[in-house]
Amino acid sequence: MTKAWALVGLLWVAFCLNYIDRQVAFSIFPALRREMGFTATELGWVGTVFLWSYSLALPFAGRLADRTDKRRLIAASMLLWSLAIWGSSAATGVGSFLFWRGIMGITEALYFPAAAGFIASIHSAGTRSRALGLHQSAQIFGGALGGWYGGWSADGPGWRTGFTTLAVAGIAYAFVLWFVLPRT
Repeated sequence: MTKAWALVGLLWVAFCLNYIDRQVAFSIFPALRREMGFTATELGWVGTVFLWSYSLALPFAGRLADRTDKRRLIAASMLLWSLAIWGSSAATGVGSFLFWRGIMGITEALYFPAAAGFIASIHSAGTRSRALGLHQSAQIFGGALGGWYGGWSADGPGWRTGFTTLAVAGIAYAFVLWFVLPRT
């Protein structure tokens, strides 16, 4: 396997973790209602706050990815979104949980433009679309896994433990990426 495909594999794992972190919140709605008293409207804000912050941050993240070392930005994004999900696990109420979801949206926005640019720059025209398509499959896989994991953790060890476990995994993988990805 070439270095270009190894890069896609490394980023696939990162993007999968990104979507697990993103989706897990939707599977714990019953626990959020029970533990923190979320209303139906407030549960709707969980996705809304994330998506608004993510979408507003994306243009700035793309500009940043064009001007900085993509390896550093990818690793920093992973570290920061892992800290945001850890912050979510420590939330004491609706406001703090929504705050951390907003921070998570901003920090996750840093990932995609840098990763897509990185993959596009390292693959030739003959493999670029396939590499980007393979990377994108992590989004679907991670979304499905996050749905299951959120429900399982809410029913088992508890959603806070589930979030903390994801945070620790993400922080560890951020350091792997920092040392393994080539500089751009």
